[in-house]
Parts: sequence; C-alpha cells; structure tokens
Amino acid sequence: MQIADNHTHNNPSITTTTTNIASNNTQKRTHRRFPSSKLRIFVEKGMPTKLIEGLDTALQQSFPAIKEVVTCCIDPSTYRYAYDEEREQYEADLILECVEAMTPQNHILGLLVTQYDCFSDDLSFVFGVARSGVGALVSTARLGNDRDFVIKECVHEIGHAFGLDHCELPCVMTFSNTVEDAHQKHAKLCTRCHALLAHLTSS
Repeated sequence: MQIADNHTHNNPSITTTTTNIASNNTQKRTHRRFPSSKLRIFVEKGMPTKLIEGLDTALQQSFPAIKEVVTCCIDPSTYRYAYDEEREQYEADLILECVEAMTPQNHILGLLVTQYDCFSDDLSFVFGVARSGVGALVSTARLGNDRDFVIKECVHEIGHAFGLDHCELPCVMTFSNTVEDAHQKHAKLCTRCHALLAHLTSS
C-alpha cells in the first residue's frame, strides 16, 4: 500500500491516505464487468491498525483484478442515519449504500470496515454484506478483534462483490454464521472459485 500526503475529499468526513486519489463521486455506480482497477478501502477513525494490517496485500493476492488499493479514513458519523436505536445496531445495507455513493467510478469496488455491530433484513447480526459490482461492508464487532478473522471476512465479502457465491470448506467463500465457522475455513479461494473469478473478471 502506497502511503503519501494526506488529502481531503469534498466530503470532509473522508480523508485519503494514499496516492492517485480521485474526487468523491456521490452518483450511483455503473454495474459492469470488472476491468483491472483500484479497490478503495474505507476504515473508520479509531479502528485499531492491527486489525487491517496486511489486508491490502491479502485482497490483491486473492483478486488479481485489483491492481491498486487506496485506503481512506472515514468518520462513522457519515452513516449515523443507518443506526437503529431500538436494536442498538447499524443496518448493514444502508451503510453499503453509503459505500456505493463514496466509491469513485474509476475504482473497481469499495470496502468499508466498521467496528460497529450490524444487522441485515431478518438476520440478527452479520459479519458482513456485499453487493455484486458495488462493494462490501465488514463488521469487526463479533470477530473478537482477531486480524485473521477480519481478513477472511473481507476476502469473503469482496468475493461476493466480484460475483462469487457461497462455497464449501475449506474455501474462504464458505458461509460463516459463527466465529467457529470462520475459524474452520481457509483465507483463500479454492480452485473452483479461482476459475470462476477469472471468468467473472475477464474483459
């Protein structure tokens, strides 16, 4: 990851910390086949750096279409509207809409890593959610501050964002309902998912 001078977007809650930063784009992203491009990672202010150490490398190794990773610091107040006071959790799909709005068009996908507990639809909690062609959200709240688990779930959700479905152990695309489930799977894609990924990302 190339760290350079800080630069602030039109949105003051987002501070980029890498080179070659595009301006903030709040329009809906165009859904298309994936060209080789950049991945933008949004990390909350206050997030322990140890939790995301090596994340950029892990994602580039898993997804060859990602040629560059751009990491940004984001103020969680940006998606305060997604907080459900009755549940005391954040609605993951609303945050994902925020990721879509913040990710520039010249980036392949967006990924937001949050410390807050999230839910989605009828699921009482989620480790993460993703939308094909848009990006992903991963919550560290129930992952025990374990870096390996965080990286696994980020690879898993970005896999969904590239169009991969759930797979079987030991593939990283195996569904995890508990931390124990996450412990059992590997941090890498299986041969089948690698082949499917190559097809999905071909021009």
